[in-house]
Amino acid sequence: MMKNTPKRLTLIVLLASLLLVASPAASDDYEPHSAGHPLRIAAYVLHPVGMALDYLIFRPAHWIGSQGPLKKIFGHEDETPRISEPRRLSNPRNPDGSRETNLTP
Repeated sequence: MMKNTPKRLTLIVLLASLLLVASPAASDDYEPHSAGHPLRIAAYVLHPVGMALDYLIFRPAHWIGSQGPLKKIFGHEDETPRISEPRRLSNPRNPDGSRETNLTP
């Protein structure tokens, strides 16, 4: 037990200094006018339902559709396109997706 004393002391000092340096959390002021809006009240009820549907149905369905041969059937792509690299659409005359157009039949 004596061997861990400097490590424990260092850890205690570090945690105490973090508690002293941390600033209190701030929140927005409560606005009864906007909080009582009928759509906000509906959102209070529907948001947990949507989250439950997401985690219980949609995410497992996406995982199943991204496995093995089902990937091809549902058109799942492993790599998501980046905004800086636009997805090239294939041209009927150029199935490789090149931008060159062949105007001769």
